[in-house]
Amino acid sequence: MAASIQCSSPRSRLCRPFRSSSLNLPSCWPVCSPVLQAQEPAAADETSTPEKFKFDPEEVLLVAHIRTDRLFSTKYMEGQPVEVVTAIGKKYGGVDPMQFTSITFVQTFPVEQFESPKLLAIVKTSEALNEETFFAGIDEIVEHAIPKEEVAKAVPQLRGRAFFDNRLPIPAFAAHLIDEHTFLIGDERFVLPVVQEDAIDELTSFIKPLMATSEHVDLSAVAKLVPIRKKIEKFGFPFPKRFEQVPNDAESVTVQLSFVDRMQANVQIEAVDAAAAKRLETLLTSLMDEGKQSLLDQAQEMQASENKLEAAMGKYQQRIATAMFQKLAPTQEGNTIGLTFPPDGDDGSELNTVLAGALTSILLPVINEARIAARSAQSTNNLKQLTIAMHNFYATSGALPAQASTDEDGQKLLSWRVHLLPFLFEADLYEQFHLDEPWDSDHNMKLISQMPDVFRDPNSQAPEFHTTYLVPVGQNMAFEPPTKQTKEVVPLGLKFQAFTDGISDTIMLVNADDEAAVPWTKPDDLEVDLQNVWNHLNGFRYDGLQVGIGDGSVQTLPPKTTATALQRLFQRNDQQAGPAN
Repeated sequence: MAASIQCSSPRSRLCRPFRSSSLNLPSCWPVCSPVLQAQEPAAADETSTPEKFKFDPEEVLLVAHIRTDRLFSTKYMEGQPVEVVTAIGKKYGGVDPMQFTSITFVQTFPVEQFESPKLLAIVKTSEALNEETFFAGIDEIVEHAIPKEEVAKAVPQLRGRAFFDNRLPIPAFAAHLIDEHTFLIGDERFVLPVVQEDAIDELTSFIKPLMATSEHVDLSAVAKLVPIRKKIEKFGFPFPKRFEQVPNDAESVTVQLSFVDRMQANVQIEAVDAAAAKRLETLLTSLMDEGKQSLLDQAQEMQASENKLEAAMGKYQQRIATAMFQKLAPTQEGNTIGLTFPPDGDDGSELNTVLAGALTSILLPVINEARIAARSAQSTNNLKQLTIAMHNFYATSGALPAQASTDEDGQKLLSWRVHLLPFLFEADLYEQFHLDEPWDSDHNMKLISQMPDVFRDPNSQAPEFHTTYLVPVGQNMAFEPPTKQTKEVVPLGLKFQAFTDGISDTIMLVNADDEAAVPWTKPDDLEVDLQNVWNHLNGFRYDGLQVGIGDGSVQTLPPKTTATALQRLFQRNDQQAGPAN
């Protein structure tokens, strides 16, 4: 059973919006944890009790291990403000980061469509930690920390704190003291269930063999391809064409880096079989050839410089790159592809010259995918803040915001996005608008450049101060065209009673294609054409179409979602309770 506590934050007229993965949102949500969120007791006939947490190794995408004790012992650290780091850690966390001996990160990649990844870290330290001082001062620097007594009631197994901060990539954190030299910290959706279900031993047993390395390895990471493969099979998760076979061919990718007492990088790929290993070896060789060519092209440009020193460096880079790439070649043995750089026995003196080109060519696609994933998470957080702000608007006004405010003749003035500003901590900006003037009046036009970040998809290529976060407008949609009765101030739209299909089955916000982007104050949105329902929605900057649902959740509809399913989700009262896939 999920933990439940009473949130102690006082309710105010404008409740604090909180970025969360929880799908069960109250109408006005102050700063509350999605796991520790207060809930009413379920009725006897309800079947919504959350499933009991079980650690599933097949959902683990990445395990990364950093030997911080070795890194902190290098001469580089002598010039760093370690005393300040220690003081900050002691004051707010009751721990000295400079005493950390290792940090192991574990990230999941849930197969289920609408679950988001979860991240935690297992931190080992040489100092003895005290439960009384462990994260005791965190209240001073985060937006909200759940009082210890409330956490103790909800999750008595937790020896630590739960706290939240919308400014962080993971807004909801939990920290748990395992023993006097080890603690967990990370996404509370991961940490709290692991602690509640006593899955710590299972978690550590799983990651231990993945982290088995030689004494010279300072950083190691293992990426497991199983969850990606399962998600592709289930939902049609898109992948760059050149690499679309990789999840089917590879079981795992291991990277080991040494840079304290030697400079060496080792990459090992475990394939599903020998034939797959051969395909992966061919791809890796191709990437390395491209890296070599990129390095040589750069060297040629340097040699063409009028600066004699730069030209000489170009000649040196060409000579070293040519020599090193002759030594550098992947090896295949059974199902395993290996690549060591520089090769064993090499003194590594030329590593700094060549490593950038070689490893960049290999890791660039991975880095790019990680960047897109981070932007996708940020966009999801933006949509989450907007849906929660709509719920807070509803709680205050008794209805959703209208698609736009209008004048007495029914002419549109300002977008719903403007009228949502007070619920997004932008009350000062809201008060600068002339609400009785259209969005493009001389005065209101001056405010467009103050567009809040929450309205901008970080991966969008739309013009500056344009947004792709649009509401669906039309008959039977979550938003209908406003009329002359719509107010200039607090313009009201529909009530949830009009959503006869249920708010959990109705889209009220979409992340549209760049071509549909509009200036954020302009009262234009997505006019849904049910006969061409994917219009302006199938550009897919991420792994599908990001949508905000009437219940406050954010979901990503996979590319293979049918037009019929999307039609049903757009219509709030078509008597079709769920999508037809």
